[in-house]
Amino acid sequence: MFEQIISTKMLLLMQQLSSVDEIRNNFYLAGGTALALQCGHRKSEDLDFLTQINFDVERLSQTILSFEGTIINQEQGTLHVIVNEVKMSFLYYPYS
Repeated sequence: MFEQIISTKMLLLMQQLSSVDEIRNNFYLAGGTALALQCGHRKSEDLDFLTQINFDVERLSQTILSFEGTIINQEQGTLHVIVNEVKMSFLYYPYS
């Protein structure tokens, strides 16, 4: 894994998020960051988390606020936030 493609802030935030049962059990890292961690082809700027579970956006928003985060946008199945200058998205993605 090419951990050097993410900032120290991102790495620490990912470690913190892994302590939250709802996130650890239901979401997975996807998008460019997930690919960059495997390939090491570029620096990453954000974290995208996907789930096949139609999650409670309001409850997850409250969890993010407990990390002193800022809610950028929230709607059914979608939550965009910033925590410690790291942009993150949590998305309902029901693929089969």
